[in-house]
Amino acid sequence: MLKRLGVLIAAVLLGTAVHTGSTIAEASGRRGLSITVYNASRNLSGAEWESTSPWRRLGGQFRECLRTTFSDINHDWEGSLGRRCQQDDFLVRYQGILRVPSSGTYTFSTITDDGFRLSVGSTLVIDDWEEQGPMSHPDIPGDFNSDGDVELIAGRRYTLDAWLFENGGGQTAELYYSVDASPHALVPASWYSRP
Repeated sequence: MLKRLGVLIAAVLLGTAVHTGSTIAEASGRRGLSITVYNASRNLSGAEWESTSPWRRLGGQFRECLRTTFSDINHDWEGSLGRRCQQDDFLVRYQGILRVPSSGTYTFSTITDDGFRLSVGSTLVIDDWEEQGPMSHPDIPGDFNSDGDVELIAGRRYTLDAWLFENGGGQTAELYYSVDASPHALVPASWYSRP
């Protein structure tokens, strides 16, 4: 009986680590990214979202509703926020360390709904802070919502700071990379760690 109960508990815990939408698991150990989700205190128009930077929006207009870790940036938030968070009008912050395996010019590209900003080290790589639907064909060159380039050195630790805002409709966030014009691929979980 105790053995069955242990197996049942393990199955439940494993099931809670995987979110709906794209396959995404909570990170273990120091791997992955720290995720903080904030509820907007009211419904904001697209123009209101687009008019200011995320780091200035937190004052009084947003309240933290979820803090967790994810293995990467590849998911659909729909239905995965839990009871404390709204299903629309929320802001997500991704924080961690990025280490790449080879030196070169990295192009980071996104498929997002809605706006997204990405900083790697001291470089603002992507600044696509607008209300939009996601592009959907990452294997077609140029079919991303946004992209940006940055020179990175193999093995060096770079602070990653990314933001997503969700105003309504879809709730997608996917981060791809290409190095020195190689084909695009999702940024692998093995490149992320928490400080």
